[in-house]
Amino acid sequence: MMTVSVFNPEHDIALAEDSAGYVPPKAAQKLRKDLQWIASLWKEEGKVTVWGWDKAIVKELKQQGVPTEQLPTDEQLDAIRTLSNRSLAVEMLADLRDIDGTTGHSEVCYTLDDVIAFKERFGDTIVKAPWSSSGRGVKPFTDNSLRFIGNTIAKQGTVIAEKKCDRVRDFAIEYSIGRHGEINCEGLSLFDTSLGAYKGNMLLEEDEKLNILAEYVDKELIKQVSGRIKQFLSPRLKGSYEGPFGVDMMICRSADGYLLNPCVEINLRRTMGHVALALTSQGHRGTMSVLYNKEKDKYELKY
Repeated sequence: MMTVSVFNPEHDIALAEDSAGYVPPKAAQKLRKDLQWIASLWKEEGKVTVWGWDKAIVKELKQQGVPTEQLPTDEQLDAIRTLSNRSLAVEMLADLRDIDGTTGHSEVCYTLDDVIAFKERFGDTIVKAPWSSSGRGVKPFTDNSLRFIGNTIAKQGTVIAEKKCDRVRDFAIEYSIGRHGEINCEGLSLFDTSLGAYKGNMLLEEDEKLNILAEYVDKELIKQVSGRIKQFLSPRLKGSYEGPFGVDMMICRSADGYLLNPCVEINLRRTMGHVALALTSQGHRGTMSVLYNKEKDKYELKY
C-alpha cells in the first residue's frame, strides 16, 4: 500500500468544473506548491490522503502510480460532488432551525425570480454558486450580480439565496467521519475572513475557544447543534464519504441579542481549521495565517 499525502487547495474549483482534465489557475498552483509541506500534518502510513477528493486529483494520483484500489471510484466521486453542493447546507440549516437560539434562512433558487422573491421576504440577500471556492462564487444580491446569477444557473442549474446576517464572529466545528458513518468531533475552529476569503485561525485550547464563543451564545447551544449535525449527516454521508469535514457557522447580532447561524457552509474536505487543530496539538499557540511574501514571491503559513 502506498503512502501519499497531498495538499490540493484548488479542490473546490475542481468540483465546480467536474473534469479530470481540470487545470487550476496559476495562483492556485503556486499556493499548492508553496504550502505542500502542510500535507505532512495528515500523513498516514499506508494511506492516500488529500485535502479533498475530485476527478482531477484522482487522475493525477493514478498517473503517479497510485493503485486504483486506494482511490475513490467514479461512483464515489460523483457522490462526493453531489454532497458538496451547497444545497445540502440549505437542507441541514432548515433541520437545525427548530433549536432555540438559532437563526438563518437559505433556499435553493432555480430562476432569478426565485431569488427576487427570497429577497422580498428576507431583505438583504447573499447569492452563492452551488460549487465554488472560498471567497468566490459568493456575492451580495444587487443589480451587479444579475449576470453572475444567470451564468451560474445556466452552468450549475441553481443558485443558493441566503439571508444576510449581522455577523459578529465566524467559527466552525471540524469533524471526521469513518467508514461506517461514525462521526467524531475534532474541535472548534475560530477563524477570520475578509470578503469571504480566509485570513487566519486562532491556535487555542478547546476550552479557551469555547469560552470565547460563550461570550455570545450558551455553550450548551453549541453542543446541542453539534449533536444534531452528527444525526443529520451520518446517514447521508455513510458509504459515500470517509474522512475530515467541517461545518462553518456564524454568530449574528439581532434585536433579541446574539443568535447562532448553525450552518453557513458544509466543507466536505479538510479545512484550515483542521490544520489549526493539528498545529495546536503540536503545542503551537497564538494565530495562524496564510500570507504572500512579496520579496520571496512565496505563500507562507505563519504561526
